Amino acid sequence: AMRSVKVDAAIRLQALTGGDPIELGSLMKERKAMLLHFWSPWSRECEESMDDFKVTAAELEKHGVSVASVLAEFTPEAAKDAKEILTTMGGKPPGAWLIDREKNSLLRMLRIQNLPTMALIAPDGSVLFNGHPSEDALWEKLSTLAPAVKRPAMQEE
Repeated sequence: AMRSVKVDAAIRLQALTGGDPIELGSLMKERKAMLLHFWSPWSRECEESMDDFKVTAAELEKHGVSVASVLAEFTPEAAKDAKEILTTMGGKPPGAWLIDREKNSLLRMLRIQNLPTMALIAPDGSVLFNGHPSEDALWEKLSTLAPAVKRPAMQEE
């Protein structure tokens, strides 16, 4: 089903920290791909995996894959809780931190039903991977795009 889906580079999402909306295409410039990390501050699994995500995002960015975390909730309460989680990550978390739009949401377009979910998007907008962050298929696809990428050791619970 994802073969026919194309993510439009002109899509603009609000930054979690405020300011002007960010165009997805601006995050893809001169990059091999973009990893979209869909999450919610109200998901225990998302919160518990945030340290692993931070390490993964830093690794991907070093190897030419841009990363954008997309908050899957549209409410001011969710944004407030998400900002609190960001502050616990220390320093500036890697990647762009965005809020999905309510109308024509990426969540619906990519048929995302569980969080966290990651979608790997090619520069032409095609979906290379859409699934759980722990799936080997994500890392297999990433290694074809950026052979030097190493899957970080995940934190023990």
